[in-house]
Amino acid sequence: INKGVGVADVRLNGSAASFVVADSGTEIYNDLDFLFLIEGHGVDNVHDMLEVIREAFFECLRGQVPEESRSTLSGENFLLQGYVHKMFKMPSKFSSSSSPTEDFWSLITLNCNERRNLEYKFVVRLAREYEFSVDSLQISLQSDLLHRCVQPPSPDLPEPPLLGNIVLMSVFGGGTVEDVLNHLRNRWICTVNPETIRGGGLLKYCLLVAQGYRPIYRDPAEVTRLERVMTTRFTIDYSTESEIHYKLASYFVVRLKTERDVSRIALLVLRDIIKRIDFPVLLKIIDNIIINLPPMPPLDLTSMTQRRVRAQPPPPAMLLQASPLEPNPDTLAPLPGPPLDALP
Repeated sequence: INKGVGVADVRLNGSAASFVVADSGTEIYNDLDFLFLIEGHGVDNVHDMLEVIREAFFECLRGQVPEESRSTLSGENFLLQGYVHKMFKMPSKFSSSSSPTEDFWSLITLNCNERRNLEYKFVVRLAREYEFSVDSLQISLQSDLLHRCVQPPSPDLPEPPLLGNIVLMSVFGGGTVEDVLNHLRNRWICTVNPETIRGGGLLKYCLLVAQGYRPIYRDPAEVTRLERVMTTRFTIDYSTESEIHYKLASYFVVRLKTERDVSRIALLVLRDIIKRIDFPVLLKIIDNIIINLPPMPPLDLTSMTQRRVRAQPPPPAMLLQASPLEPNPDTLAPLPGPPLDALP
């Protein structure tokens, strides 16, 4: 704040927010994703603003390091090596783009050994904050809510309610919060303009299918068009074999640590899609990853559906609707490629 950077809101974002409000007890989240909406007052250069945020973040992180280790810290390198999984900034400092509508955000992910990582995304501008409707939910972490969550319990006082009212919103461009909750209850896959998602949403789509979600479209041709759009965008963003291999390996191998069976099924779902759409180069890379996976026990499909206890009903929510994107009626228009009737 002293340097002209403020935080308008802090939100729990994506699949972790869906996990909180879902009443099925079967939702899965891979990371705890926190979204910080940034306001700049008197900071002209957005890159300077993100640099101020990065410095403040590492100062806070340094304060959480055990006292006996702080004397050995030499700059940020210790923190980077010991705690940070990845850092990313959009656009990069060396980008030549200067569009007034350009996305500006940075991401810092902290390691959690063989468990869910902590993701902190600092957003100045972001046109699209979701891939599918079920990960478009956000819960505002108001100061009073945070205070109740972190306040240590007192043995002399009765235990407070879990959360009370929460502020729940959705950034889905194709419906309201109630629509998104309906998709969540019915385990439907729905999106808008998948061609605008980096990677097309293809890998998240396979993960959702592996978790028991199904496309909301009843016409198989519409599902095929959706899968083709996602696959085409994926091959645009990751155009070389080395890029594709790195993206697939990093995406699935990390998830094998926390959700082994779901991740294995998602990889097989991806292989089936690529085989049907006929991308031989991509299929070869997927087969190579599958062959080189470490030995694992057989898939236990029964335990995947029975191992989770049904969750308590969600707390009352104050439903808010963020400004949606306008749905594009041409979202699922056929892309150049094999005609639909030529696909198996």
